[in-house]
Amino acid sequence: MRPEEVTTDKTFIRAGADTTYRRQEVVEADYPWYVRIFVPSAGTFASWLVALPFSAALIGVPATALRLILGPRRRSRPR
Repeated sequence: MRPEEVTTDKTFIRAGADTTYRRQEVVEADYPWYVRIFVPSAGTFASWLVALPFSAALIGVPATALRLILGPRRRSRPR
């Protein structure tokens, strides 16, 4: 319905049949953020597929570059 077609306020009338009303309750559990991160779901799985390689590259690339620049580690000999 378009706004121009509304000419009165909403009104309520009795129903044609006297059917019983049955209340329906929906209970949703909200978990803390640290649980939601590790709960296996499609969204979480997809985010881990992106986050893990990115994290590995963020740590691995500078570490590898540093090793290439500084050379291999030298171990001291036991006396």
